[in-house]
Amino acid sequence: MSNIRHSYYSRREKVQAALEMIRRMKEKWADDPVMLHLIGELEPLVLRLAESYQGVDTRPATLEVQEADEARDRAGRAFFFHLKGIAYSAGPDEVLEAAGRLLHLLAADGLGWLHDSYTLQSQKTRELLDGLGELEADVEKCRARAFVDQIAITQADFEKKLTERGAVAAEKPEPVTAAAPEFERALTATLLMIERRPADTARAYVLEPFSRLNRRYRGGSTGQTPTPGA
Repeated sequence: MSNIRHSYYSRREKVQAALEMIRRMKEKWADDPVMLHLIGELEPLVLRLAESYQGVDTRPATLEVQEADEARDRAGRAFFFHLKGIAYSAGPDEVLEAAGRLLHLLAADGLGWLHDSYTLQSQKTRELLDGLGELEADVEKCRARAFVDQIAITQADFEKKLTERGAVAAEKPEPVTAAAPEFERALTATLLMIERRPADTARAYVLEPFSRLNRRYRGGSTGQTPTPGA
């Protein structure tokens, strides 16, 4: 899997970044047959999409989805730390046991699921809310109703924003919609092959257009959270 989770960005931005990346690939690896083959696969798709984009801009809707996703992440972590605080306290046994059950439901394998794809995280969140509905007594013992409600609210808002973004994306010119899946596959394959090269200045230079997107969206972090491309 590529370290650059390019599904986090709008497709318009990825097309622009890919155009610049291709230019740099030609500059640095003009004599590399593997890289030239990748360019040959990717460039026609990028040019087709670049020419087709007109009028419809999904970036504002994509940003709203990202913000809604971050809000539900915060809600999950807040609930986790609330329960951890109880678990490390000297409270009554029944409260500690309730916190333990809730923690097991929330994070039996840690909180890594908060960084899964949108679809997987939504599935896990719905399962979590269903489970919490069966542990109402434990929620009340831990005075965690506000945290549970916030998880439900942020999940509903995320789903609403995702639906709204889908409606915007549906208005794109037909060539964009038709070429998008093939573009995504070609881009993923290209990024994977580039990342397998030695970690030298040439590789960093070629990947910089996407690294720049990482910094813009994640405040300087190189980690990404996947989201559907726009």
